[in-house]
Amino acid sequence: MTAAEDLRALSAAATEGPWETVMVSAGRIVDAPEAGVAVAGCSVVLWRENAELVVWCRNHADALADLIDAAHNMDPLAMLDAVAALEADRG
Repeated sequence: MTAAEDLRALSAAATEGPWETVMVSAGRIVDAPEAGVAVAGCSVVLWRENAELVVWCRNHADALADLIDAAHNMDPLAMLDAVAALEADRG
């Protein structure tokens, strides 16, 4: 199994995104609101920086897997598409 396949499998097994962070005292809750579950039932408290990393990686897992595949295949157009998908939500 390739790294991209591992990432896609982990993403498929995870709670659907998009995820978000919600501030709580010193940490933040990583919440998956689309799961239809109360925050306490589908969350974990992490330090703010860690929570933001986890949420960003979850929300961009497919684009990251596409970028890995494009790099392995030496496909510059697919690489540009994957990078554009990573940058799309930057506003």
